[in-house]
Amino acid sequence: MGHRPEPPSAAAGNARVGTSAEGVLTRPPETQGIPDRVGKAQTPCDSGQPARSLRCMIEAYLETADGSWFVPTEYSRGPWMVGACHAGPPTALMARALESIAREKRLTRVTVEIMRPIPMSGFRVLASMRKQGRSVTLTEAELYDEDAVYARAYGIHLRTVEHLEVTTAEVEAPKLSAAAPGPFPVPITAHGMTYFGDSVECRYDPPRSQAGGGPTTMWMRTTVPLLAGEEPSPFQSICPLADSLNGISYNSLDGLSFVNPDLTLSLHRDPMGEWFCAQAISHWEPSGIGLADAALFDHQGSVGRATQNLLLSPAGEEPRSTESAPGTDGITPAHRGTNNNRRG
Repeated sequence: MGHRPEPPSAAAGNARVGTSAEGVLTRPPETQGIPDRVGKAQTPCDSGQPARSLRCMIEAYLETADGSWFVPTEYSRGPWMVGACHAGPPTALMARALESIAREKRLTRVTVEIMRPIPMSGFRVLASMRKQGRSVTLTEAELYDEDAVYARAYGIHLRTVEHLEVTTAEVEAPKLSAAAPGPFPVPITAHGMTYFGDSVECRYDPPRSQAGGGPTTMWMRTTVPLLAGEEPSPFQSICPLADSLNGISYNSLDGLSFVNPDLTLSLHRDPMGEWFCAQAISHWEPSGIGLADAALFDHQGSVGRATQNLLLSPAGEEPRSTESAPGTDGITPAHRGTNNNRRG
């Protein structure tokens, strides 16, 4: 990965990794009549306030003063650990770094390995080239601070051509216009604070599927960008949904945790718009291993697929290795004491 920059106190002047995507996403006809993304914040959230008593506006998932050190906002917090992030925003940040060093090709696949809970205190991202070819480029990104590496992302970037005549498979896509509003699929947090679920809007298709787990078709839109004042790329925009699969399609909230130590996201075309859909299902096995799998869509149809390997454990049983089981997104509230807070 090469030499890492110094900690924040010694690296205030480091250059930003990556820049904003050019252009502005236009609103498709399919989303007419659905409210726009909420506006920017007027006042910041006070850290640690319960979500029910503090309904404030936050500008972005991450803040940065120098383009090098990134601090998560309340909207990046996961549902189970007060000091740990939902992995969606950090995944998008790593995708941003990968895209910044391979601009001549399209990022089509990212595999993220989560080694530890990603801290709310802040982190850096360093991207490097693994292989650069005429048609295929391989990249790698590392999310870290001065104490540890928390996640790594491995990217594949492919060259594109214009107007190639091809035939492709026809897929019956869900319709955003037929979906009904509903709550974020994880109904309980362990801390009651503002968290990732407060930053998104959800719609369910068919309407009878309302955040109850099991095979689920859910549309999701984030209400804030990754970074204030910067339009996220299409790949970055769908990362928060992709990392929510195990929470969308859990098979039970009774007595099991379902941690995802990884995420693989593959896109055959750039998703368009703000609303993205996952047709998600989770396979749980008696061996303690599971897989969350989803076809991904935008308002025009299929865009790709995402999977998460799952580590299934009895509720309250801590993983033996913190490096192999991050425990930030997929632990059922399980009955982690008496301070669980039902949301919705």
